[in-house]
Amino acid sequence: FDLFYGKSGEWFNTVELTLQSIICDMENNGMYVDIQKIAELDRIWSNKINEIESAYELNLRSPKQVMSYLGAVTGNNPRSTDKISLMELSGNVPEANGILEHRELSTLVSRYTKPFLSGCTDGFVRGNFNPCGARTGRLSSSNPNLQNIPARYTNGRLLRSCFIPPPGLSMVVGDASQIEPRLVAYFTKDRALEDVFLTGKDFHGEVTKIAFNKSTFTPEERFIGKTCGLAVLYGAYPERLQGEILKYGGIRVPLEQVDSIRNRILKYFTSIPRFKDNMERESRYRGYYWTYGGRKVPFVEKVPIFNHLIQGSQADYIKLC
Repeated sequence: FDLFYGKSGEWFNTVELTLQSIICDMENNGMYVDIQKIAELDRIWSNKINEIESAYELNLRSPKQVMSYLGAVTGNNPRSTDKISLMELSGNVPEANGILEHRELSTLVSRYTKPFLSGCTDGFVRGNFNPCGARTGRLSSSNPNLQNIPARYTNGRLLRSCFIPPPGLSMVVGDASQIEPRLVAYFTKDRALEDVFLTGKDFHGEVTKIAFNKSTFTPEERFIGKTCGLAVLYGAYPERLQGEILKYGGIRVPLEQVDSIRNRILKYFTSIPRFKDNMERESRYRGYYWTYGGRKVPFVEKVPIFNHLIQGSQADYIKLC
C-alpha cells in the first residue's frame, strides 16, 4: 500500500486496469450452481407465496394497503411498513409474520431463482461486476446481484447452498479477517484497538466482553456485541443499532441496553471519536480525502466521511489482493 498512498494515477494504472481482465474472467466464467435444487426451491417458495397471498384479502406488494390492513388489525397505523417496523410488530401481531415471510420469499424468487432459471443454460450463472459501482470504490454486482445473496436466515442459506464447484473441482473460500476494524486501528492509532490485533485476540469476542462485562457469552450476545462493535466504530446511534440487531439477527434488545453497550464500547476505544472529528474537519477544509490505496475522493456534506474512508480502504485492499 505504501507504494500507492496519495498516488491516484499509479493506483489506477497498476491495480484498477489490471483488475479489468480478472473481472472479465469472472463474468465470462460465471458461478456454477445446482440448477435442479434451484428449480425445487423456486417451486416451493412460489407455492408458499401463493398460499400466503390467498390468506390475505389485499395486495401484499402495496405498502399503502399493508399499512391500512395492519392499522385495522392493531387499531393504530404503523409508522412504516419497512422490515424493522414489521419485525417490531411481529411479536404481538401474528399477521405481520406472514407479510414478512411473503416479502422475503418474493425477493428470493424475483431476484434469484427466476433469473437463475431463465439465464442458466449451461449450469453457470453469470452476472455483471462493476469496479466503480459504489462511491467507496467497492465492486457492485447486478443482473443478478451475486454479492448480496442472503446468509443470515434459513431460506437465504438454502439459496447459498446451491452454489457448488463444477464436477471434478473444489471450491476454495478466502476471507480478509476483520479487515475493517483493523483499518480503523491503523488510521486512528487507538491503543486499545491496536492491542486487540497485535496480541492476536478476536475483535468481536473482545468487544462482546466489553459490551456485557463478562468473559463468556451466548451466540446471541456475540451477535449483539459484534453488531454494536462494528457500528460504534462508524458512529451509529442507539436507535439505528437497535434496528440493525433486530433486522439482521431477529433479536429484540431494549433501547436502554443498546445505549449502555454503545457507551461502554466508546469509553474503551477513546481515540476513535477524536480521529473522526479531526478527519472530517480536515477533509472539509481540503475538499477531499485519500483512501489508503491512493484514491482521491471529493468531500461531500452529510456524507459519512469516516465510514467511506474505512470502506473505501477495505475496497482498495480487496482489489489489491
